[in-house]
Amino acid sequence: MSSGIGSCAYIFQKLDNYFRQQGLSRPCVDETRVQMCADPQLVVVKGHLHERMNCILRKRLARASYGIVIEQPFSEKQHFSQRVKLGLLNRKKYITDQIEWFVKRGDRIPAGKTINITVERRAALGAPKQWTENIVWSENGGHWLPKNMTQRGFQLSRL
Repeated sequence: MSSGIGSCAYIFQKLDNYFRQQGLSRPCVDETRVQMCADPQLVVVKGHLHERMNCILRKRLARASYGIVIEQPFSEKQHFSQRVKLGLLNRKKYITDQIEWFVKRGDRIPAGKTINITVERRAALGAPKQWTENIVWSENGGHWLPKNMTQRGFQLSRL
């Protein structure tokens, strides 16, 4: 803490207690601690240097799950009673509107990490060279994520 508020023991104690309580139920603030600074004028510069040297804030916690809508090869065991589409080029059966989750809520993501997804499209020679991808997001995590577009628990964005 810095400036005039930084020397107030009462506020320091209240903030420290608050973050300790929040750490019990929220993993993203588990190790957050409030500190008083001896040099309030230099606290921002020192904090920036300290963060750079020790990589304290290098991981972020995903607050939502993100996925992409894909087609999967048909499997009678997995895709019972789902909509089947016949591939135009290879005449194989595909299941449409499946969701592949690439970030799940609660995942720890290093700062600056790029998430790459390979998207495969089969197209005829005369087909347009541009297409739209459907990206979905959900506040659910882990085992509660929907596997396809017929289930609930996600919101759709088009890119």
